[in-house]
Amino acid sequence: MTDPIVSLLESAASESEKTWFITDALLATLSEDLRTATTAAAVPHWFDASVLASILQIDSDRAASIYQQLTAFPFAEAFGTLGYALHDLTRQAILGHLVASEPTILDSYSRRAYEHFSIPADSQNRVEAIYHLMIFDKAAGLKTFIIQMKDYRRTANFSAADNMIRNSLELVKLHVLGDAEEAEIERNQ
Repeated sequence: MTDPIVSLLESAASESEKTWFITDALLATLSEDLRTATTAAAVPHWFDASVLASILQIDSDRAASIYQQLTAFPFAEAFGTLGYALHDLTRQAILGHLVASEPTILDSYSRRAYEHFSIPADSQNRVEAIYHLMIFDKAAGLKTFIIQMKDYRRTANFSAADNMIRNSLELVKLHVLGDAEEAEIERNQ
């Protein structure tokens, strides 16, 4: 008798699908709260307890407890002074699944992340906010992207510009943004 996960891996059409099957098997071992929180933590590029509280719409004490549990897992890694991030393969697998199978959840989490990251005025949070805007409102996101890129070039904030381009191209790779948006992003490089 073949192990079900082996059968799934053998049936996978791509490496990303294999990664999703492995990630999903890992997530299935978690409590529902931690599974939901891990999915939510994959949406932004980094998270801390306040980001989780915003995306999951939970109180700060519960978010702090979940954050502490999430950061103990091997698929979470420190993200400088900003908090933690999910390992790239884990994050990409979850995002790919959300795009393909649960776009409403992705949009909902991105709206909440946009609201959260729009509050601080620094460029790191601004770039993250625009990334989320591009997920749930492509037209407004792309317009904001173009305006912000002009500002970053004018002020020589090339680090923020590079981050915004990289984040935007991630959405192209995930098929959230199409060819027209990709062309505009590349035109603004």
